[in-house]
Amino acid sequence: MIEVNLIKVEKIRSLRNKILRPGFPPSVVVYDCDSDQTCFHVAAKNKKKIIASATFYQTPHESCKGDIVYRLRGMAVDFNYQKKGIGKQILCFALNELKKRRASFLWCNARLVAVSFYKKLNFKVYGEEFNIEHIGPHYVMYIKV
Repeated sequence: MIEVNLIKVEKIRSLRNKILRPGFPPSVVVYDCDSDQTCFHVAAKNKKKIIASATFYQTPHESCKGDIVYRLRGMAVDFNYQKKGIGKQILCFALNELKKRRASFLWCNARLVAVSFYKKLNFKVYGEEFNIEHIGPHYVMYIKV
């Protein structure tokens, strides 16, 4: 049984490192936003093992016209659990949390390999493809909360 809940950031950094920045020192997955008071972290667990996580924090973007706009960052799903609906569970939980916080939009920098995943969840592409050094091609994507 998969459980999805809010979690402390310290518990998700090793998964971020393993999935998003393998081979890099753990310090690269410590985000400035982690300590922001608007920030929250969501994790999925299977038998107390963290198998997926994501971070959400308030920050504007030109693609989103609204008073309260959040960014998704550090979405990571353990390799053994990818393509099994866990990422969708994380985002559905987070969107409910964002509604409670009266957010109007959520946006992210989506890796090229994840664009179809976000599109299936009704995210829209904004702008042109761009590259993030050491990570690869991305698109800005957003959804109305």
